[in-house]
Amino acid sequence: LQATIAHLEGWASLSNQPLTKAAIVNIVDQFHSQPSSALATKVLNYKNALNYVREFWPASPAPVTFATINELAGILTVNPGSEKEVQSLLAYLQTGKVHPLIQSATAHLFFYPSRLSYLTSLLFLAKHNYDLRGWLSLEDYWSQNKPEYLRVMQQATHSASTTLWLEYFCQAVIVQMKKVSS
Repeated sequence: LQATIAHLEGWASLSNQPLTKAAIVNIVDQFHSQPSSALATKVLNYKNALNYVREFWPASPAPVTFATINELAGILTVNPGSEKEVQSLLAYLQTGKVHPLIQSATAHLFFYPSRLSYLTSLLFLAKHNYDLRGWLSLEDYWSQNKPEYLRVMQQATHSASTTLWLEYFCQAVIVQMKKVSS
């Protein structure tokens, strides 16, 4: 539950949701009852999407497909985008020897600014066992470094170069891996 709360807290901060850790814990604890607000529904949907990734994708030999992305998008109740564009991205990421961190960072960038960006990057990390059994929370790192995260994302989405974003993403993974392992 601690890792789930870290993901939810980070997401809430990044998306400017007016939620405290206590409010998130309260919503998660009440998950069997009807959500009390649209915001509570978003929290529970995000939690359910995390559970989907944790349940079906750790060390999965299956390729990530549009159906996979569409499943995540359905849980989150967001639009996954053009099937043709998503399939093109997935073919690129899963052809050849693209490192899992690059796959994850590229997927994040492709779906940004949707909530789907955080979860597709997590999906690629889980698929290749880089999520430390669900304990790795990049949302937590990015929310703690929000101005830098937003600056790097803005630069990556408005230029032809993604090098700074890839470096920043990999640094976030390293920092969070060290945090989890200590």
